[in-house]
Amino acid sequence: MRAAEPASATEWAFAEVARLEAEVPASDFDLDAALKRVEPATEPEALARIRFAVSGGTRLTWEELATLLDPAHPACDTWDFVRIATEVLDADRVASADLLPPGSAAEWRAFRTA
Repeated sequence: MRAAEPASATEWAFAEVARLEAEVPASDFDLDAALKRVEPATEPEALARIRFAVSGGTRLTWEELATLLDPAHPACDTWDFVRIATEVLDADRVASADLLPPGSAAEWRAFRTA
């Protein structure tokens, strides 16, 4: 697309957006609505535990959330699961993770061979 004319690149981009929007269902990212929509996918006690985490209670691990709300359940929309997960998952890890590569070329080479 880099070699394309700007007008044709723009047309292609709009066509691609339309294709993706048709392929992937939209989400309102409304937490309360997501919790309501997943009710058929989980037990009332499990949903109560999720709501407790949402309201500031003890956060959940991925394993706990997936046990309480099966992301593969037909009544659990992917976007609803993602929206709920962003509220309840504990983002802290036991060990720190290096998210950025080393700063110098020498450090990078040493990092890549380690």
